[in-house]
Amino acid sequence: MAFLNLSDKGESLAMAFGLGGFVAALALSLIPLKTVARATLIAAGVVGAWIFLFVHSQSGLDRLGWAIVLAAGLLGWFVGFVPAALVRYFAKAS
Repeated sequence: MAFLNLSDKGESLAMAFGLGGFVAALALSLIPLKTVARATLIAAGVVGAWIFLFVHSQSGLDRLGWAIVLAAGLLGWFVGFVPAALVRYFAKAS
């Protein structure tokens, strides 16, 4: 985020949100759920990030900074579901 002349705090927030999203998704992926429930959970994370973005931030660079932080969080959120999905896929295939 420093490339946008935003603060170093933004970089640490992006890292924290990314790792937090990854760990939360990894923990939630260990809970046995139906596919529809898991997809709803993933979509709820995306909707929650959008709501947080528009409620919490002002317009302009503040919103852009939070959008970058939340994008890092969503990337971690999506990647966190991948390991368990791969395990389920290969367990089903064999």
